Amino acid sequence: MKPGGQYRKGANAERWLVKWYLRHGALHAMRTAGSHSSFDVIALFKDHTEVVQLKAGSKPTSKDSIKFLKAIKDIAASAYLVHLTRGQIIITWMNGRGFLSPLCDGKL
Repeated sequence: MKPGGQYRKGANAERWLVKWYLRHGALHAMRTAGSHSSFDVIALFKDHTEVVQLKAGSKPTSKDSIKFLKAIKDIAASAYLVHLTRGQIIITWMNGRGFLSPLCDGKL
């Protein structure tokens, strides 16, 4: 992959996810681009907030999970750790509970 290719892949997936949230009722959704924050995407709804950490390369490791769990322990939001693979965004876990479920049908 070209230098920066992995970043572009992740950034494109984040942009897609922001649009997905807006189509599915979010009042506001945004990327935290380049900030190296604990979350890649934040979506605000009328009655709740969702935060997402998206891994565009390798599958999330237990180290990734522990780091994200520490970051979300004191916030009142639904938290998702997701993995982009073969054009699909796969939910690895939500709020620390593991499961695998496609977030979208088909290709990004």
